[in-house]
This record gives sequence, structure tokens and C-alpha cells, in this order.
Amino acid sequence: MTKKKEAEEKEQEKSVTPEWKDFILTFYTSLDSENSSAGPVTCQNKPLTPGGVANNVIPLNTQIYLDGYGQVTVNDKGSDKYFGVDNRLDVFVQREPGEDDHDYFRRVNSYGVQRVRGYIVK
Repeated sequence: MTKKKEAEEKEQEKSVTPEWKDFILTFYTSLDSENSSAGPVTCQNKPLTPGGVANNVIPLNTQIYLDGYGQVTVNDKGSDKYFGVDNRLDVFVQREPGEDDHDYFRRVNSYGVQRVRGYIVK
């Protein structure tokens, strides 16, 4: 096999093999206190949806696979203070039926800060 062919095969292998990395997750609600004055909508003025995450560096609509969470989509922006890096994601969590504001806020914030492995879906 020629060196050129070997290099092409290695490059192709790289494009198929995901590049795993650590992501730091925080979690947010649809409550007014955790959203902009526009309310519970994304930066694209669409309703917040399960599987949506906020990040200011990763392009909108990028799909990310996260261990334990499955595939999520960057569909929102967050505070530059926290989400101006490519490994920090704010995960939207939907309210459970009948859950009042206090319990919803407490439940979501009890998730704390989590570190999970994941990769950008190509």
C-alpha cells in the first residue's frame, strides 16, 4: 500500500471515529427567573424543547451525543460568563405534569453540575 493511500485511510478513519471529550453540564428551567425577558424561548424565538442545550461557541443546530443523555441539539445561547467555551452546556429540563414552580426549580437545580463524556455528531 502506498503512503498516500495509508494517509487517506487514516484520515477517513478519523472522520468516522468520534472525538470524545468531557462536557460540563448545568441545567435550566422554563421559569422566568432563568430566562431572558423574552420568556421561555430559545435565542431563535422558538419554544424551549427537551433535548435542547445552550452554548455560545458551538454553532446552533449542532448535534452532540452525551453519555447517559443521548443526542442533544445546541438550540440556545447562554451567559458568556459560563457558556463561552466549547465544553460547557446548559441543558433545558422540561416541567413535569402538575409540578409547581417551587418543586420544578428545586428538582432541576438538584442536578447540580455534572461532567459527562460526549462528542459532536458529524
